[in-house]
Amino acid sequence: MRAQPQRILFSLARDWPLHLTLVALTAVVFRDLLFRGHLFALRDASAFYQPLTLLVIQTLQSGELPLWTPLIHAGMPLLAYPTSTVLYPPKLIFLLLPFQPAVAVYIIGHVLLAAYGMNYATRRFGGPPLGAALAGLSYAFGGYVLFQTTNWVFLCGAAWLPFGLVAVERVVRRGGRGDVVRLSLILTLFVLCGDAQTGYLLGIAAAILLMIRVLRVRGRAGGLTRAVRKRRVSPAPRSRRWFVPQLLRLSTAALLAIGLSAAQLLPTLELVRRSERAEDVVPRSIWGVSSFLLAAESPRRIDTGKPANWYDAILGDPPPPARHDVQRWLFSVSPFATATLLSPSILGQPFPNAAEWGIHVGLQPKQVWVPSLYAGLLTAVGGLLALRLRTGRTVDRWLSWTALVFLLGSFGVYGPVWLCNFIGGVSGLELRFTGGIGGVYWWMNTFLPGFDAFRFPAKLMILFAAPLSILFGLHFEATLRFRWAGRILASITGLAVVAALGVWLSPDLWTEFSMAILKTAYRLEGTIKPNAEDVATLGRGRNAVLKSLCFTSCVGAALLLIRLLWLRSDAALTLRSGYGIGLLVLLAVDVGTANAWMIQTVPASALLDKPRAARLLETALSADEATQGAELPVRVYEDRRELIHYGDRFLFGQAIERGEDRAAAEVTISHGCLSNLHGTIWGISPMVSSGTVTLPEYQAWLEPLSIAGGRRTVAPRRGLDLWGVDAFTFTWMGDRPAAGNLELLKQWHPTGQDPSPFVPGGEPTPSLSSAEPARNAYLRDLRLNPSAFPRAWVVHDVLPLRPLPRSEWAKYQPLMQKLLYPGENAPDLRRFAIVEDEALFKTWGGKRHREPVPNGRPESIAISTYEPTRVRLEVELAAPGLVVLADQFYAGWTATRETADGETTGVPIVRTNRAMRGIYLPEGRHLVTMTYRPLSVTIGSTVSGLSFILCFAFALTRRRGRRN
Repeated sequence: MRAQPQRILFSLARDWPLHLTLVALTAVVFRDLLFRGHLFALRDASAFYQPLTLLVIQTLQSGELPLWTPLIHAGMPLLAYPTSTVLYPPKLIFLLLPFQPAVAVYIIGHVLLAAYGMNYATRRFGGPPLGAALAGLSYAFGGYVLFQTTNWVFLCGAAWLPFGLVAVERVVRRGGRGDVVRLSLILTLFVLCGDAQTGYLLGIAAAILLMIRVLRVRGRAGGLTRAVRKRRVSPAPRSRRWFVPQLLRLSTAALLAIGLSAAQLLPTLELVRRSERAEDVVPRSIWGVSSFLLAAESPRRIDTGKPANWYDAILGDPPPPARHDVQRWLFSVSPFATATLLSPSILGQPFPNAAEWGIHVGLQPKQVWVPSLYAGLLTAVGGLLALRLRTGRTVDRWLSWTALVFLLGSFGVYGPVWLCNFIGGVSGLELRFTGGIGGVYWWMNTFLPGFDAFRFPAKLMILFAAPLSILFGLHFEATLRFRWAGRILASITGLAVVAALGVWLSPDLWTEFSMAILKTAYRLEGTIKPNAEDVATLGRGRNAVLKSLCFTSCVGAALLLIRLLWLRSDAALTLRSGYGIGLLVLLAVDVGTANAWMIQTVPASALLDKPRAARLLETALSADEATQGAELPVRVYEDRRELIHYGDRFLFGQAIERGEDRAAAEVTISHGCLSNLHGTIWGISPMVSSGTVTLPEYQAWLEPLSIAGGRRTVAPRRGLDLWGVDAFTFTWMGDRPAAGNLELLKQWHPTGQDPSPFVPGGEPTPSLSSAEPARNAYLRDLRLNPSAFPRAWVVHDVLPLRPLPRSEWAKYQPLMQKLLYPGENAPDLRRFAIVEDEALFKTWGGKRHREPVPNGRPESIAISTYEPTRVRLEVELAAPGLVVLADQFYAGWTATRETADGETTGVPIVRTNRAMRGIYLPEGRHLVTMTYRPLSVTIGSTVSGLSFILCFAFALTRRRGRRN
């Protein structure tokens, strides 16, 4: 035992080429984070993860447990929010360091963990040190993993995945108790880091391994049986169910992981069960078919009025609204994107300027999860040549089949139906909702329990990238010796040179070629002439393709040279040999040069300084009577839907000039206009209708209405008023006249409907920025909403309903239509409310209940305390009434009522106006306290504590056993 630290230090010293290469590559790729104090600028890292992490830190520093936040969707369970990762141990770094250094340590640490984890996995599977080092570099700095710096939870999942693959193989092969505990700990980390889906995918990979071992043993058993029949060997007894213990060990690890992560898992499952992900009118998989068929009656479709069929969603025709059904298939990986395995930007490059010609011509969908899959030319060639689908060791076959299955699964909508339709000329290359029927992703959604709650097929690509890197590391030397490897590298290099010359010498031919693809992709008829937008996008795309082809040809030539010199020499190819170091440095230069552009950053001040909109709101609302008493979050609705164009030179409607940094522009716009979660740092709550997890009852109030014949949408004014939206922000549209929703909303009213439901109909909305700002300010207008409801009010006119099942959308959709777009006889929601409560429904006989209010009797309501997990209201009623709080109704909130006599009793919180909290009180003076005490957190914490005690006791007994 004493020699163990010495062996570890010796191993670290022996791998010095890997350590030096990783340090140099990290310093180059993350130089802005390390040396210039920058933060991430792209996608969710900028607009979601960084503000969300700051929100969790602020909650902890205020002395509150991060159980609930009123700053997301008018109230959401913060601990249960799967991407908040409150309980993930590495998040402690944010409490120890300032925010910017903490972000750098957290993200870079996980990238390095992915590199060393892949190095460890490759060695465990029998790879040489050099192969393991190459696999670690290609995996961590490959396009898929490196771009997850924009999506933090999936970067964490990718970092732990190599350890998970090793743990699964050991449990199936050896099955010791220690192996089971290790696997359960890895699965627990997947849940705590917010990437439970990768843990589920690892379970599918374990099933593939178990199946391969079963088939291999059966093959051996068949050969043994034939030998016995020929009397060559004696029969040996063997159980036909030998795989049952392995299956039990895997199940034990999964159950133990559920127990260890219960503090996070149970609240998250409760939230998902109540979210739009569980809002299924018809079953999405076979696991819901039986309950659907046994139901008394089939729900009706709101689009046709006919009864829904059990197979509608499974066959690609889910009844509206089908929010999650549509999102499940977004971010499918186009089969043409696999070309980026060999050439990094062959389909274009989105940053720093818009050059995604592949999206423009239809070779890729507009929703691209990762812009490039490139992990090194040698990695792609070596990994593909190392595939062992029928022969080789069990681990090689397992990794090969896992890579193939998940690659096909990541194609999503690009499945057999899409392929048949395209070949048959029915449709083009564009994405079709039903195209994935019969594909791997469709089979997973249809037959695996719970899989239909996940989204985005591209997430499956991680189980292609990891096995490919391991296979490359295991067999890289044999690949280099294989004569076909040299021919393939020479062919790729030659084709890249020829293609680069063609693109460079014939710009007109490039345009014609691209327009021909566009015509084929969308099945357009006649002659298609490029417009100005086509010319500009294809021109930038041509430059990106030309650079990519030249880069591929240079890397290919360098690889051919090193291979030729090594084959002619007798030198060993090891980690510390000259040729080994040369390969390691070449791969680092390869992936670093090809993928470093994915790390787009901005100065930390661009994200941490208070934006102009927040300062204007602070000044305008500081003296408002509504803010007296408890300090309430300011609710803001940002108009940006349908204004983001990723395929052209416009971003949020803002024209991007040539040479302008697109990432910096995105941050400036989203931060300055309080998009997504940017405003939460300053107590500003964004009122949006979509997110990672959203409650559908709330979502229905803010669902935008599309304008017929155009690409614009408007949000319902009545819904925004009811939820107390204090202001609207509109993005700056540059010199494009009447291009923003601001003008459209002023001019357009729906026929036959009251124009007041629409922004800025009804009462005038005073502008806080009437003068047009400078061009780089981006905020076009910020308007206050004088018709916003208070955060709490009282009604004496109540309609009781039985709780409406969310699966029967056809029943409550007319109710929402009446509330949002009432036309004539619009209900005054300041005096009238709807409650869904069985007790009140029985008490009032299901009829509308009105309580007369005596004239001259004053009534008042004030919010004296407004904390994340506690709200206190001082209420005085002249008659029995319903107190409405415009915060989300959610399980775990309880209420007590203290009367003027000092008597305290519990009172029920009822679902009001479909999504709000309501308390029915008698007349008199009351002090109402609402407290959030989620039972799921209590039970989950208890189960997790007991599970950790069990694991600790097991580790202690195992250590004593070793000593003995």
